[in-house]
Amino acid sequence: MLKLENGVPSHDTFSRLFRILDPDQFRASFQRFMEKFSAHWRLDVVMNEDQGRTRLGNGPHNLAVLRHMALNAMQKEGSKGSLRGKFKRAGWDDDYLKKPSDDVEIELP
Repeated sequence: MLKLENGVPSHDTFSRLFRILDPDQFRASFQRFMEKFSAHWRLDVVMNEDQGRTRLGNGPHNLAVLRHMALNAMQKEGSKGSLRGKFKRAGWDDDYLKKPSDDVEIELP
């Protein structure tokens, strides 16, 4: 729990804080934060990444690279539908599984 020795900040306090911030720098920082947050959110929601049990050596990094590659491939694959649905379909249909790897350049994180 966050302890605030002077109580909850008022509207005036927030107003003073935001007036001294550089808008361009704040926008750039917020955009970087949102990009990283949304990538993590997608990995956790679609691939349940937070439940991973790989802890030793290079295993966690190697699996993170593979998850990013798979996520990028499915995002660039042209059909409509959710990412979770695309991953399920790739698990059921070998032809669908091979399709994204033929069409897509994979970006590493």
